[in-house]
Amino acid sequence: MPASTTDLATAMIGAWNAGEVERVITLAAQAGDAAEEEGIKLLLGLAQQAIGRHEQAAATFRQLALMRPEVSAYWNNLGIVCRQLGDTGAAEEALLKAGSLAPDDAEVLYNLGLLYIQQRRWPLARQTLMEAVQLSPDFIEARLQAAHACYICGDSTGQEAMLKGA
Repeated sequence: MPASTTDLATAMIGAWNAGEVERVITLAAQAGDAAEEEGIKLLLGLAQQAIGRHEQAAATFRQLALMRPEVSAYWNNLGIVCRQLGDTGAAEEALLKAGSLAPDDAEVLYNLGLLYIQQRRWPLARQTLMEAVQLSPDFIEARLQAAHACYICGDSTGQEAMLKGA
């Protein structure tokens, strides 16, 4: 086991960068009291999400969001994994919280737009994704999803505009 929290975090980052996601989880399991450190928890949550352990990732990101409720990224990550779990109510709550903390974050809006697509709330998806593109015109994935939502909503002008930039 690494000798300090810093050594542990360094080993976890090294494992993450090497694509050894399971090792990140193994190191976090060996962390003892250090497992409560914010950076260790964040790496653990990202690793859990990366290998499809969405329930565990949701629990980890929920802990982070409660630990540091002012950090929009934790709410955003929680929203993503809740959406992946199909818990659309919790996903929307988390993503709206992330959006309230970072209203100009195109990634948060993109994730909220994906949730609205999953829920088949097409007008909201269209509006939210177009806002993401307005904030970040080079965000190709947001443009493509916005074009799709425009198509479903019958907005051929919007669809064309989104595809033109992609």
